[in-house]
Amino acid sequence: MEYSFINTSRDTVALSVGVLAGTRKYNQTFFGVTSSQAAASGFPEYTRNAGVYGADSNLMWTHKVSSNWSVTSTASVTSLLGDSAKSPIVQRRLAFYVLSAVNYSS
Repeated sequence: MEYSFINTSRDTVALSVGVLAGTRKYNQTFFGVTSSQAAASGFPEYTRNAGVYGADSNLMWTHKVSSNWSVTSTASVTSLLGDSAKSPIVQRRLAFYVLSAVNYSS
């Protein structure tokens, strides 16, 4: 879900929140530990099925410098939830990042 609370000809500021979900294969790849991986790593075997694995929130500001150039800055937080957060390979359940980009479009 996204809500733009500033939307002018030069600036857009939006807040988005979302629920993150994956297929069984996706969740197993990122959060599971197979028997062969467990034997090689020492982590316990862990099976992860399809479903919700996290939630995220982003605050994004885009400033249009000219008709071709803009700058976008984003601050984001993602939290792992439920069985994915309990995975033995998860080191942090909460992640933050900040990103700025210069954009050109013709």
